[in-house]
Amino acid sequence: MRTAAFGRTLTSSLTKLARWPERPEAWQRGHCCQDPVGSPPPPRLLPASWGRLARLHRFLVFAVLACVAHVGPTAAQSWSDVLAPDLRFKLEMPAPVERRQAAEREASFDGVRTVYQSALAGQNFDFDYVDYKQDIVSKRDSKAMVREIGRGAVEKAFPTARFTYLRDEAVTLSGWDGYALDIEGAAGEGVVMRTYLVKTRLYRLLVTYSADNASKEAARRFVESFKVAESR
Repeated sequence: MRTAAFGRTLTSSLTKLARWPERPEAWQRGHCCQDPVGSPPPPRLLPASWGRLARLHRFLVFAVLACVAHVGPTAAQSWSDVLAPDLRFKLEMPAPVERRQAAEREASFDGVRTVYQSALAGQNFDFDYVDYKQDIVSKRDSKAMVREIGRGAVEKAFPTARFTYLRDEAVTLSGWDGYALDIEGAAGEGVVMRTYLVKTRLYRLLVTYSADNASKEAARRFVESFKVAESR
């Protein structure tokens, strides 16, 4: 079916975009300014793959527009409970859910980034988390840090003249700082993003939707299902 093929293509493309070359020169290109010759680069705050958010956004614009043309009402599909191995979070995603560990390793990370992905009638659901080193987080204001990572300069990919920002604000989850972005195009298609910082762990959720109500309801269910065990 065209819808299934489109969903597989979308998932494959997003997976490729999430990868980051493990070469020092590629890591250096992630900085807007070069350090003096011989000086070690400072630790990155933003994960390299999230630094490529603008390119991902451009892809999502075409993806969600394609959803409008190819996807009708969301087909019946079961959902799975995704539970953290350390029991620190849970959420719901359409089954089946693919889990993998990302290849990139940043100096600011205290471990590997774990990624969960699934699809539903052309929609793509992405969730990932990574632990930061304690000294990186302790030096930053958590509200500023989560906004920097969760929002960035999204207007470059989604100019306000063509897209409506339904939500663009700081939020909290069980007392922890987060950031919410809901961006919608003129035809009703859009993207929903949530970012949360819980102690030293960064969580991110991203889902696209088309103009039909079933697609939007699936996106809402995904982001609202996310819960963390710790409270602040």
